Amino acid sequence: MSSESLHRLSPTPWFLISAPEIRPDALPRPNVVNLLESCARSFTITVVDAPSGFGKTTGLAMWARDRTAPTAWVTVVRDHTTPRELLSSVVASLLEIYPHNSILEEQIVRMQEGDEPLHVLLDSLMAALPASETTTVILDDAHETTKEALVAVIDPLVRYSRSRLRFVVAATRDMSTWLAKQLANGTARQFPSESLLFSPAEVVSLVSSDVPRGHARATGRRLWEETGGWPVAVQLLLRSGHGAPVGVDFSDHGTPTVLTDYIEHDILGNLEPGLRRFVLDATTCDRFDTAQAVSISGNQNGAALLAECQRRGLFLDSFRRADGNGHFRWHTTFAQSCRDILKRTDPERHALVHRRAAEWHVDRDPSAAIRHAVTTGDRAFVEKTIEASWLQLITDGKAAVLERHCLDLDSESPALLYMRACCRDMAGDSTGSALLRARADRAADGLSEDEALRVNDVRRFADLLLLSDYEDIADALTAAENILSSRPLSRGQYTHGSFLAAWTRLRLRSNPRRAIDLLHGAALSAERSGNHSFARRASATSALALAFAGRLTLAQKSLGTLRSQDRTMGWDPFDGSLNSWSAIFIAFWQGDLTTVLDEARLLDKTGGPVSSNASMGRVYFAYAAALLGTHLDEAAIMLRKVADDVIHGLPWPSYKCVAAAGLHWASGNQSAAINTLGELDETSGITTTLVMAADLWRRLGHPDQALRLLGSLDEGFMPSFTTGSVLFTHAAIAWERGHSERAHELLEQCLDVIAPESIAQPFVRMDDPARELATAHAAWGTAHEPFIAARLAADALLLGPSRVPSSLTTREREILTYLETTMTAAEIAEELHLSPATVRTHQRSIYRKLGVTTRREAVRSLRG
Repeated sequence: MSSESLHRLSPTPWFLISAPEIRPDALPRPNVVNLLESCARSFTITVVDAPSGFGKTTGLAMWARDRTAPTAWVTVVRDHTTPRELLSSVVASLLEIYPHNSILEEQIVRMQEGDEPLHVLLDSLMAALPASETTTVILDDAHETTKEALVAVIDPLVRYSRSRLRFVVAATRDMSTWLAKQLANGTARQFPSESLLFSPAEVVSLVSSDVPRGHARATGRRLWEETGGWPVAVQLLLRSGHGAPVGVDFSDHGTPTVLTDYIEHDILGNLEPGLRRFVLDATTCDRFDTAQAVSISGNQNGAALLAECQRRGLFLDSFRRADGNGHFRWHTTFAQSCRDILKRTDPERHALVHRRAAEWHVDRDPSAAIRHAVTTGDRAFVEKTIEASWLQLITDGKAAVLERHCLDLDSESPALLYMRACCRDMAGDSTGSALLRARADRAADGLSEDEALRVNDVRRFADLLLLSDYEDIADALTAAENILSSRPLSRGQYTHGSFLAAWTRLRLRSNPRRAIDLLHGAALSAERSGNHSFARRASATSALALAFAGRLTLAQKSLGTLRSQDRTMGWDPFDGSLNSWSAIFIAFWQGDLTTVLDEARLLDKTGGPVSSNASMGRVYFAYAAALLGTHLDEAAIMLRKVADDVIHGLPWPSYKCVAAAGLHWASGNQSAAINTLGELDETSGITTTLVMAADLWRRLGHPDQALRLLGSLDEGFMPSFTTGSVLFTHAAIAWERGHSERAHELLEQCLDVIAPESIAQPFVRMDDPARELATAHAAWGTAHEPFIAARLAADALLLGPSRVPSSLTTREREILTYLETTMTAAEIAEELHLSPATVRTHQRSIYRKLGVTTRREAVRSLRG
């Protein structure tokens, strides 16, 4: 685990990658739809750049609905400020139209690691697109991103996709400037904004349903002359009776004050007071659901009032899923006008509803919570909101968003400085992070007791990210967990503080049982707040915690459930790398080294940073390759990608040292293995690494070195795989030294620990003393004879003909090793899920090929 593994992208909400529903009373726009189709077919980028109120979104939604060609939708929001954030939503939108596309899923896994060059991600994305058809992505509200992000994502994609991928970019401003180069060289086409205006005939059609036939043409013509066909004005006038007040001219299409006045007097002025108040409150947020509208307005009849707003056509788009969940979005112009009206007419109410909006979002969308808090104009409330939100922004991989909010506040508050230090660290700026932390320490001097306590709470959690020394991090962890148990925290603070504390425990390999409890609490809290994606992430991390705690059977079951959900429940696979690392760890200790290699190769392809789950996978690939005696060159290449320094308490040099020594041993270079292992820092504090080093010392013929290393271990909690490995090494050394009874006792203790969790790693590629002990133990009177027999059989198959005659089939070689035990043919058959008759048939074949007539003679030939 590492700080980078915290820095992951959050799944894109479904309503941001879904086109809005078309209102039943919406007028078909065949001219707009046809022109959009013509542009999209002829140009790789279509730019729909028009002011608010031109009906861009509605026209695009109609076009997307009617198309037969694959069309994805992304509603761009303020968080899409970097190329990676924007690209993640593009990939998520493509998964909506190409579900279960393994390359797209891998893309998201790679992006979450956060360190692979953008051009590599873009190259891979193009490989995921069907070669036989053209895919179009609509980017609505593209002005919410940045020029850098927009151009960095779409320009190379359209340039190298050979027309397989096209974009329609819709915005209220800036696009013709941002994409000027593409427009100039003919890659892009500017969609004429005037084509979005209603024609006289369309306006006549709009009014014809409720105006007498003889008056429809005259009324429609007058309405068009008053509005110039401006869609938002046309709809406003239709809602209020087909006519603008005397002296009001909408035909300029650029009179926001006039439009706001008109909304205030002729739209809101005609509503009942209760509905008017509800609309002014509910338009505080552009996007919302019913519960949110109720909370912000304080009106428990929110659902009925929203239905009434829709009935009256008050510029409210709805989004619905097959499961019945609904989401709403106000028309941008209408919502902004309402906010302006409320701020001018009732500033106290304006501040109140934004405060409520901030409080609503603080545990759900912390960036939105901070924006609403800023709108209140209350700096103290803004700081309080940031303090309540910062941990979630960090754990959601939005450190850049947090940093922008802190900088906008322009404060020397020590709490904000600690947060900024974390943001700099997450961005890889260790120098800037250290300077900010020092400033925060100085600013914290002289604070009042209450202020110092509040700042200290922030500092303790910041230390979990900023400190590098193992003991210092452990002290900070103890303090952070005390805060979780003794302070009155918000749900979001508790949820993400618990996650960060658990993540730190896993990183330090410290008391994984406590990490399991913390993650369970975080998942439960996230579920209660409706943050299902984070709850699932906590559950995924819990699978790894279970594995670290030695509960491999339960961890494997939990992991299987998570991966099944990925396939069948449409989960966004953003936790793929964590699941892969869990699978690697479990498979290694259960002796399934082929799975270790396969999963580690996939994880290596994510191109993660040197301090990440990907690097842990690379280390374990080397461990597995050494035991298998294969893929040694590939393992050496992977090890070179692993860090050479201790990072956030993780002893990467120690990991690399043991892995490299194992590769030398596997290649037969004993002296290089001994020299490399001699460089191990035995104070690293990672018990599992030291246990593996001790096993390697024994295999290299240095049992005293192994015993010395094992004697230095902390006698506190050790998980089953570590305890089992320690006992196995002691047992093998006792056997080598002639202490056979003591060796059997130690091995039986080992089996008592590892057999219930199917831990097979100590029995993989056994050397002669270990194999002799295991074989003898099968007849010693063990309670685990089937388990030993299975391990001996697997080891024989791994070693191949070097130990078992090549004339035997794979099944015969397996059964021959079972014959070394006291198990009967019926017991062997039950273990291998065969019939006793089949086992006896194989047994006769083995005797014939070995030239023997009895079981004893067959076993004697095997032992040579």
